Amino acid sequence: MLTPLALDPGHPFPHISNLSVNLAIEIRDPKGIEKFARLKVPNTLPRLVPIKHSSGGVRKDGTIAHHHYFVWLDQVIAANVGLLFPAWICSKRIPSA
Repeated sequence: MLTPLALDPGHPFPHISNLSVNLAIEIRDPKGIEKFARLKVPNTLPRLVPIKHSSGGVRKDGTIAHHHYFVWLDQVIAANVGLLFPAWICSKRIPSA
């Protein structure tokens, strides 16, 4: 589902669709050469990822708490972008995790 695209001066900048969410990633190879990569966040997945919900414990007034917690999908991807570039060092991510 994730297809990173590394950019270099020899190729034109890729088309970025309107209303799409993309991550800009600065990567560096083991020799220290920096490149820029673009990663499009898939629009086939929900933008909000549930991470947990409350235990449903009973409050002092006898009611049951129902809280849900979410994180943005692009933040999850940005936090794990190093898995997509195993031989590279990811020095910057925008948006950052």
